[in-house]
Amino acid sequence: MPVSGFSFPSGHATSSALLAGALIWLIAQTGVRRPVWLAVSGILGLWALSVAVTRLYLGSWLLAAAWLILLPLVAAHSLPRAVTAPQPPDG
Repeated sequence: MPVSGFSFPSGHATSSALLAGALIWLIAQTGVRRPVWLAVSGILGLWALSVAVTRLYLGSWLLAAAWLILLPLVAAHSLPRAVTAPQPPDG
């Protein structure tokens, strides 16, 4: 199935990755100390990754997956014990 439009590929994710990469490269060119560069690079990388993840979240199955992960946790605290952990039949 061909997919097109502004969400495929995500312009937000592409732009954030390009900006983060360019900023990391520019900061490396300034001669800043390695620990500072690593910290800033990590923050920028996480920012770009979070933008990409939110793009997936907004229009994909990630929301459904989150609910399905939470389902057993909620059921364990709110449903009767027989429903959450059925006992084997006697016999």
